[in-house]
Amino acid sequence: MSNGFAGPTTAPVSQVRATLDDSEDSKRLVLDWFEALSTGRIEDAYKLMDPDGGYWVLRQRTTVSNARFAEIFTDAWNNTFTDGITFTVGALTADANRVAAVVEGHATLASSGEPYDNMYHYLFTVDGALIRHVCEFADTYRSAQAFAPPGGAP
Repeated sequence: MSNGFAGPTTAPVSQVRATLDDSEDSKRLVLDWFEALSTGRIEDAYKLMDPDGGYWVLRQRTTVSNARFAEIFTDAWNNTFTDGITFTVGALTADANRVAAVVEGHATLASSGEPYDNMYHYLFTVDGALIRHVCEFADTYRSAQAFAPPGGAP
């Protein structure tokens, strides 16, 4: 039985940004981060993150510093994907210093030429003009396929 809900949809960052009003700075910060990552301006994205903050990933269930995340993401950008990864953004919800975002990532895997399409839910904690903490919830099956070493455990 369908209730008319087809699931989450996403759009380019610029399209989502156009829907924001002037008071939504925390959402704008998150969109700026995704846009910088999507367009290869990864150093600009890292400048939007507090290097002493933390980045948690569901698949590993561990937290690394945002500085370490920058190293990991740079390696993935350069070695895992043929032309980086493009993020599209869906629902954004902000409450106090937290922003939740539904996101899709689209890329081509360098190792196989296969498409990498993953759905994410992020929870950001922002502090002024910086992203302090990130919790990344992704399709663990797709991320294990892309990021686990060959023959290794996911």
